Amino acid sequence: MRIIFLSFLVSSLSAFHESNTHPSSVLPADSLDLPNELAVKVIADFELELNVSYNFIELDRLPLTNDTEKMEERKLVYPSGSILSLNMSEFHAGLQSVFVKIDDARESIYTVPIRLTMKGNHSIVFRLVDQWGNESFSSPIHLKVI
Repeated sequence: MRIIFLSFLVSSLSAFHESNTHPSSVLPADSLDLPNELAVKVIADFELELNVSYNFIELDRLPLTNDTEKMEERKLVYPSGSILSLNMSEFHAGLQSVFVKIDDARESIYTVPIRLTMKGNHSIVFRLVDQWGNESFSSPIHLKVI
């Protein structure tokens, strides 16, 4: 059994915002090599960690499994210009794609950090797809950009 952790790490990135060296889009673009351990990093002015466990049983052609009931729904507040990025450090053999959906926008394949530029309340959901087409969804991440 493998455990996957979802964590939030927050710290300042005002230099990136001023120099425009980071993507300024709200949604990411194309494709990304995907691992078994998934960590979400949000960059702002303080640190906060949220860990979530996923259970994987590795048998021949068994779908990805996760327990989204264990995922906490938290209201998070970040300044405009904060960056949301996935840090995936351990690859799962069957994991093929990670998608992100922000609010009611069209779902996109996650490839680059997401700059949170639109002020207001937002909901972010991640979807993982394995090589056999099985899907796993994260619980919504609710945040406010000020």
